[in-house]
Amino acid sequence: MEEYPFCQKIRRNALSQKPAVDYFKQHFLNFEVDIESSVNLTDFNGNGVLEKIFAKRHNLVGATPVLAFLI
Repeated sequence: MEEYPFCQKIRRNALSQKPAVDYFKQHFLNFEVDIESSVNLTDFNGNGVLEKIFAKRHNLVGATPVLAFLI
């Protein structure tokens, strides 16, 4: 969440470190998801879904920040 202080802190302190950024870019596909957003996106099954529904219902994310590794 853009305005949430803990999300800002993890982005500023951990996800801005070049070694961490390089590692994540090399080994993972990286996506930010806003648990309050009403933006439409396509889920992993090709279905249209609101971003907040994707986070909460499909991935059980109810609080932020979260780093999720999906396999």
